[in-house]
Amino acid sequence: MIKTTLTDFFQFVKNPDDRQIEINFNDKLRFISILFISTVVITFAVILPLWDLIDNLLNLVPSIDVDNLSFWHSFLLFVIIVPFAEELIFRHFLRYQGIKTSIIKCQQWRKIFPFLVYLSAVSFGFIHLTNYTNGSNWFYILSPFVILSQLLGGFTIAYIRVRLNFLWGVFFHWTWNFLFIIAVPALEDFLKIVFHN
Repeated sequence: MIKTTLTDFFQFVKNPDDRQIEINFNDKLRFISILFISTVVITFAVILPLWDLIDNLLNLVPSIDVDNLSFWHSFLLFVIIVPFAEELIFRHFLRYQGIKTSIIKCQQWRKIFPFLVYLSAVSFGFIHLTNYTNGSNWFYILSPFVILSQLLGGFTIAYIRVRLNFLWGVFFHWTWNFLFIIAVPALEDFLKIVFHN
């Protein structure tokens, strides 16, 4: 299932198609796990080192001081509310169903669908530039690298949304944000305390 999922994902990124797959719940969990682990590996092996280099060059300053928020406030806002809202805005429309079927013909939908997926993923990525207050020219020149994680996430969640459904995309987004906004920073703080004493 790993090879099939990753091959289909790369085909989807190259040429997005609106095709849902019918698999049982356990296979959906495997599907999500394959994509999640693959994305985490790419993030830690490629994106975070690149992002760290860019941060050293630009001194990226977060626009929200997360340290002043309580754990539950951060959890509720950044793990539950914001991901759900982003999924509604950026990916909910990525299926040929509902009112769209009476507005646009299926053949036309297939033609514009790749454009919609790319627009969705790129918009999702670039909206995350607002996470930083840096306004230098280099910040904008290097912006695709600053938001590389969100661009990867945009394509991955679009793929999940189309192949499975909206709620699986939301679940992936919730899990991702929990890992990188709550779990990893908490682990870093814990390790600092342990190794500095």
